[in-house]
Amino acid sequence: MRFFTMMLLAGIVAFASGCAYTQMGKANDLLDDNRVADAIPHLQKAVDDGSKAAAIELAFIYLCDCTVPENLAKAREYYHRAQTMAPQPYDQYLDYFMPQVKARLMLADDNPDNDVAATTILRGDRYKDDPPNLDILALCYATGQGVQRNTGIAKLLFERAISSEPMWGSHHMAVFDYAWWLAVSADADFRDGPRALSLVKGESIDKDDPWRTEKLDTVAAVYAANDQFHTAVQIEEKALSQLRHDIAQHRDVAWKLRYYENRLKAYRAGRPWHFRKDQPISGPHMIAASGDHQAA
Repeated sequence: MRFFTMMLLAGIVAFASGCAYTQMGKANDLLDDNRVADAIPHLQKAVDDGSKAAAIELAFIYLCDCTVPENLAKAREYYHRAQTMAPQPYDQYLDYFMPQVKARLMLADDNPDNDVAATTILRGDRYKDDPPNLDILALCYATGQGVQRNTGIAKLLFERAISSEPMWGSHHMAVFDYAWWLAVSADADFRDGPRALSLVKGESIDKDDPWRTEKLDTVAAVYAANDQFHTAVQIEEKALSQLRHDIAQHRDVAWKLRYYENRLKAYRAGRPWHFRKDQPISGPHMIAASGDHQAA
């Protein structure tokens, strides 16, 4: 998620030095423009120059960011490099983020034995008001990953993420994350089309919003969940148009095209789009999570 990236960079630039500072400054400028793929080479150079913060940034990017396909091998690589780096002055603040990288890696691997340890980290008191963390933990409760499945707790955590979000100054991502899962969850007892619609109706999506594509895709799914398929088709067509523009700028997002096309096909056929019950969905996959799995 870009949200994590920008939180880290806010603290990194102030304390970086030498060549690492130069590279982090360039990366920061590119990330401000949502050019994540272009920022990666600068972050890699910063890591080579000894920046632990850059290593953590890269681990998050390869775990979470919608504009770069998930790559667990690279995420692990940069997490382990961060672990082995000698501590630098003022690096203590990075201790807040390292456990979150570890938890996300454990949730994303194929070993269910790691899920309990991961959710134990995420349930720590230090993260109780962290919206991205609350989102992931909510999804774990919604799907029963690492915790006993509990729809009520999942929804409470999503709601807490929304109420905590203003203090973090993000792009209202918690609202769209929650609306997305209320619309597309595989579990009928979790889905709540009217609540999802109430969440997105009050949200504006600016043309320069770095998450415009994903937000449009989410809103389309919400309208489809409320059987308003004509509106869903119109909005998904806008999402596809925006995605094609994104692809022209950042080829790394071309992998999302067929998922958007499949959702548009479902809406045109008068069907909402849901995940299948047998489709595993791990914590790091929020709005970006997609698959060829639609309701019959």
